[in-house]
Amino acid sequence: MYNRILYLTLLLSVCTPCNLSAQECENALEDAFESLGKQNYDQIILLLTDCPPERLLEKTKKILAYELLALAYFNNDRVELTKGALHKLL
Repeated sequence: MYNRILYLTLLLSVCTPCNLSAQECENALEDAFESLGKQNYDQIILLLTDCPPERLLEKTKKILAYELLALAYFNNDRVELTKGALHKLL
């Protein structure tokens, strides 16, 4: 479990999303939400900001939109980042 979390953290921190296939991008984001929890939302938002929305499947866009709305609700200091990421999704 620890190795998986470390791998996903590194992936979200340093990957260039366009080097991933749409499925790989979706899997990485979904795994991150399930495995890493809210402490890594910043990396997820940064990844999403760099990832062209057309690379994501519709299911993933919906998951991310709901997660980011929840983030904005609970973290007022990250509202602007979240709005920027949501704007790319919608």
